[in-house]
Amino acid sequence: MLPKWTCAILSLLVFSSALRDFEVESFIEMTELAYEDACLEAAKAEWSFVNDMDDRSRDNWTTAQLNYGLFKKNQTQEILENSIKNVTNESLKYKHELAEKPGDALLNDEDWKSLVLFIGEAEFLRRTARYTEEGKEFTRDDVERLLFHGGTVKEKRAAWSSWHSQLAPITTNFSRSLTLVREAAKVNGMSDERSYWELLSGYPNGYKNAEEQWRQLLSLHGKIVGFVRSRLSEKYGLPLENNTVPAYLLGSLQGFDWTNIMNLMPQSNLTYEIRKNLWKKELIGRTLYKSVSSIGSAVLNQVPEAEFWENSQFNGTCPSELISFCRDGEMRVSTCSEASISNYLDAHKNVAKILVNQMMADHASMLSTANRYSALEEAMAQLFAILSVSPAQLQSLGLIRSTNGTEELQMLSLMITALDVLPSVAYYLSADLWRINALENETISSDDLIDSWWRHRSEYEGVASDSLDPPTFLDDSYIISNKPYLPKLVGTILAFQLYEYIMESTEVRYSHVEANRPNHALVKMIQYGGVENWMDLIQKHLELDEISVESLLSFLLPLEEYIERANDELEDLPKIITADQEREFQRLEQIYREQALAPKTTTISTTPTTTTTTAKAVPSSETQTKPPLDLKSDSKTVTNEQADKPSNVEAANSTTTNENSYENLSKSFDMDDESEEEPKMNTSKAVWAVAAVLVATVTICVIAIFGRRRCRKTPKNRRYV
Repeated sequence: MLPKWTCAILSLLVFSSALRDFEVESFIEMTELAYEDACLEAAKAEWSFVNDMDDRSRDNWTTAQLNYGLFKKNQTQEILENSIKNVTNESLKYKHELAEKPGDALLNDEDWKSLVLFIGEAEFLRRTARYTEEGKEFTRDDVERLLFHGGTVKEKRAAWSSWHSQLAPITTNFSRSLTLVREAAKVNGMSDERSYWELLSGYPNGYKNAEEQWRQLLSLHGKIVGFVRSRLSEKYGLPLENNTVPAYLLGSLQGFDWTNIMNLMPQSNLTYEIRKNLWKKELIGRTLYKSVSSIGSAVLNQVPEAEFWENSQFNGTCPSELISFCRDGEMRVSTCSEASISNYLDAHKNVAKILVNQMMADHASMLSTANRYSALEEAMAQLFAILSVSPAQLQSLGLIRSTNGTEELQMLSLMITALDVLPSVAYYLSADLWRINALENETISSDDLIDSWWRHRSEYEGVASDSLDPPTFLDDSYIISNKPYLPKLVGTILAFQLYEYIMESTEVRYSHVEANRPNHALVKMIQYGGVENWMDLIQKHLELDEISVESLLSFLLPLEEYIERANDELEDLPKIITADQEREFQRLEQIYREQALAPKTTTISTTPTTTTTTAKAVPSSETQTKPPLDLKSDSKTVTNEQADKPSNVEAANSTTTNENSYENLSKSFDMDDESEEEPKMNTSKAVWAVAAVLVATVTICVIAIFGRRRCRKTPKNRRYV
């Protein structure tokens, strides 16, 4: 039996340790509150910069970023001055490291200013670049549309090369900016660039593991590249050599999202059906994001909160920008109203990130959000993208008919996922290793960087520049900002492990995810996603000990087998659609675009006492539309041209196209439906209701003023009562 004095000493030590943890927790909480305020100012400036890109907004963004970096450095100094030792709580240790090593913000003042100025210059140029050819000025949107839709090889090569050439003048500035990665590693206490980016990604030995996983993907990736190359060769009549494909034929400026060339795949009839129905059902912008909420509700029992819908910009430009506003998980998106498979997937990825941040709001550390990149968040984004193209989801939105064959639907789903995932994984690894190798080998001159960039893209992605060699890396916000792609790479692979975990299978899903039955372990893991390292979380909650491509390979195995058979039976594959068919679809798509984007026509009549607004009726899709477009791959013309024309083509081309608009989105996804009348309460109840609201408001204000810290720990659903 221990002596009494021994017990007293042990008790004192335990009490001292608990007291020390309490002091540290209080200090960290005050730091996080200060982070929120500083982050919010930077977020406001970024939102203005993205949506109103001019010299003034760029200057404001630059000032806000410089101040935010200076704030982080000052907070680090406070942490060091209040040296925290002998802390027993692992969560506090984790938060302490986040504040002590915040990343690039620890650069000396001149280097930090240099980095911020370059990022602002590059972002401004890549979004406002123009080039002129034959007297016509081309914007980024013009070039993206040309690369995505029909056009000759010559036109696409010229537009792609000329647009990227507008960024060439800042290549030298990028060379200097890239060297700051090495300086940032030093001031954060890391030995080199690899370990520094692994620190920011929360993934020790991440690049070694990523390269090991990549070697297992090489065979499948090579088969996809070869299949795409054969389809491009058939489409454009080019002798594609050296086992690469031209970047300018991949449907976009950046070239690592290959879903824009789905129209060249054997499932092109279904691809056109999806694209057509995205327009017909007006699944663009806000309406598209509302439809995505069905997956969020089923998987996580969450939908985006009201602030998201009120503050986001759905009629902006693409690619979309998702910005965190630092408090209570609030995020906003700035996106465009354009129908494509790429934008459809992008919307699902963005909504996943929005829901993850909402769910983490009550527990997550602001330090984690501000100073680290989350592979878990990226995994959830990719998981939503995988689910979005399942036959069940596509049919539920009316994007494809349920009468299509099971195998054809399976290949459609797998092909979209493969063209979204495999080129991206290859690009992420290529972009990071290219920068790391350039720094390690001291090959950072402009010419060296451009040359090594295309060598890496050829080796990892199977993408070539056709001897044009423009600096396409300057059109990448991650690269110009010195951010690592490692979290995105790892998150993409992890997504398939999450899919297997929640579906208990890696097969394509033909039935809906059961609504309101989310996986509790997954939900709990996300809720605490900012408190611990993401690798510890997946091990603790999901018992996943490592990141592995086995689930990804298993998921895409049927597609791999399909490609192997297809290569042996090329003559049996559906032929590439003709240029005439493509032009005809573009014409029909333009009609749908005009109808979807046309302002809604209303008639307003007023009387001395009332004002009445009457909207024109929208015809039922059952009576106004014909059977879907059927592009026969072995014909030279569109056999069902009349099937997709509006009942009144002249009206469709006039300024009153809204009168012939097609199907509206199902009411089950219309979260802002205001057509239903609210029940009316009698006068006495209304008075009591108003009084109750006033009393509750005063009470909440008092609590907020005198108990801010306590209020912040209250669950969100109670805070906003």
